[in-house]
Amino acid sequence: MEFPEAQFKSKALLLNALHQLGWTPEQIEVHGTPANLVGFQGDTRADTADIIIRRKFIGSLSNDLGFRYVNGAYVPIVSEYDNRYLRRRAGMEHGFVPTLRHAYNQEVASEITRRLRGRQVTQQRGSTRQTVVSY
Repeated sequence: MEFPEAQFKSKALLLNALHQLGWTPEQIEVHGTPANLVGFQGDTRADTADIIIRRKFIGSLSNDLGFRYVNGAYVPIVSEYDNRYLRRRAGMEHGFVPTLRHAYNQEVASEITRRLRGRQVTQQRGSTRQTVVSY
């Protein structure tokens, strides 16, 4: 299942966010031409992606995770099963895509802080976490 509402514009920041979530550079494939994803039974799926985390790095019953480059952004392709499985396995209480979005947003804030030579302060306000960059 594709998540078009979750778009990641920077490949470098997306890769950093995936590293934050525990995948190593060796576990993440970056393709110049989209490659097919593989299903949980080892079957080649019709879905293709530019960035792929193979199922062997997720779980024995998992499908590949993919990110397809569409209109200037990477869009996640995650099966319903894997979205639920990653929630339980990796402690991603809000699901894979929201957890990845949070990690990606942290990477964006860090990049902005670095470019502005500023400093970053994160504050918790109720259930909302706010990051402020000052320079």
